[in-house]
Amino acid sequence: MPAIDLLVLASELRSTSGNKPYYNLKVRKPTGSPDPQEMDAKVWSDAIEKKHPPVEGKIISAYVEESEYQGLKQLVIKKYMYRSEDYDKTKFQVAPAVKAEDVYDYLIKSDWKDGNIKRFMANLDNMLVQTGLKAKLLDVSAATKNHHARRAGLLQHTQEMWMIAKKLLSGDGIPKFEGMVNLEILLAAIVMHDMGKVHEYNTENNTWDPTRIGALYGHTCWGAFCVMSLWPQDASPEGQETKAKLIHCILAHHGSMQTGAAIEPKIPEATLISLIDLMSAKLDCHRTAWEATARGEKPPFTKSLGEAVTPHWPILPKSSGKDK
Repeated sequence: MPAIDLLVLASELRSTSGNKPYYNLKVRKPTGSPDPQEMDAKVWSDAIEKKHPPVEGKIISAYVEESEYQGLKQLVIKKYMYRSEDYDKTKFQVAPAVKAEDVYDYLIKSDWKDGNIKRFMANLDNMLVQTGLKAKLLDVSAATKNHHARRAGLLQHTQEMWMIAKKLLSGDGIPKFEGMVNLEILLAAIVMHDMGKVHEYNTENNTWDPTRIGALYGHTCWGAFCVMSLWPQDASPEGQETKAKLIHCILAHHGSMQTGAAIEPKIPEATLISLIDLMSAKLDCHRTAWEATARGEKPPFTKSLGEAVTPHWPILPKSSGKDK
């Protein structure tokens, strides 16, 4: 039974149907470990007898066995001890989904044609650097599970949306819709739509951990507030109209008030961002399922797709109920 170092990302006390207590963990192996690097783990008697749980954010040296539960690999921790506080956590750094600094520069420092958007993005860049939020933006995921739930997942998601929008509206454009959509407003809204998640997620362990701003405003309203506060003060009436449309797109990007939007989309750019956002998110869920089944694992359950089926995973016939 080998001993390995694990970073504890989440810890929750649970009990079996027979009321036997155990700790359910999410742990991360050191960088370079065989896939998957992050796994579920269970701790039975050791932690219960000592009356202390494995603490989130701590590194443990654990004796483990690998098992499988509902088609997914997991670890069973037999014994463990804490590593010292000065143990090097960089050993558990997960590789980012994209070259985050390059994507950041490409998006925010793009060659914006609209002078007001260009000045706004310069103000935004300065604010992110001065407040330290840029460093967090380079790491933060788009979600804690379901879609783009990985280091730099938010920038990966934003880049994908940008590419889809450019493909739709650049070059040949959309038949019969030419001239209806302002591409730069749409692209600026894509940059801003989820950026407020820097206030909602803990980048170290990829958990929902809102700051006071995240808890009181949420990422959608924070993005809108940024446009309000950082938009050029001397903008012309036309520039103020661009600002209003950009804010509307951010507030409406969830598609409908039933699904979390602050307002229903009322302009083509707002409708497009909600559809492109959904497209990127759902296809990433499929990508995660595809990659899992290619490794011989059961596709993970996601809120939007349930248990996604890919060509790598067998489709089992439904029971007729006659063999009960």
